[in-house]
Parts: sequence; structure tokens; C-alpha cells
Amino acid sequence: MLKGKVHGSPACAGKIREQTPKVAKQEKKKTTTGQAKQQMQYNQCFVSVVPTFGKKKAPVPTLKSIVILAFANKDT
Repeated sequence: MLKGKVHGSPACAGKIREQTPKVAKQEKKKTTTGQAKQQMQYNQCFVSVVPTFGKKKAPVPTLKSIVILAFANKDT
């Protein structure tokens, strides 16, 4: 048996879902998977990057910057 307090009674279960109107699912474009998706992600990150002002955005922090930060924190 349940030891904690329960919100609502079992008699009221599913009330909200029954009251909401049924909406037909829309047709969606097929999403790419596998190698095609990875190729698309690579092209977004590295190939078709437009140079902009400000800091360069990297998907993953580089190892060099992590090592520099680690040594900088050690000295202080």
C-alpha cells in the first residue's frame, strides 16, 4: 500500500486527458539518421561557419585551454 499522500482519488484519474479535444497528428518531414545526420552536424559546425565578431564558439573546449586554466589556478 502507498505510505505517502496521493494527489486526487482513483475515481478522478484521467479526467483532464478525457476533456482535451483530440488533435490529429501532423505530417512531418522525415528526419535524417546515422551517417547522413553526422555529416550534416559536421557541416554545420566546421564547414559552413560564417566568421563573425566576438569570441569563436567551439563545440567542445580544447585540451590546451583546459591545461592552461589548470596551471593558472595552481599558481594562485
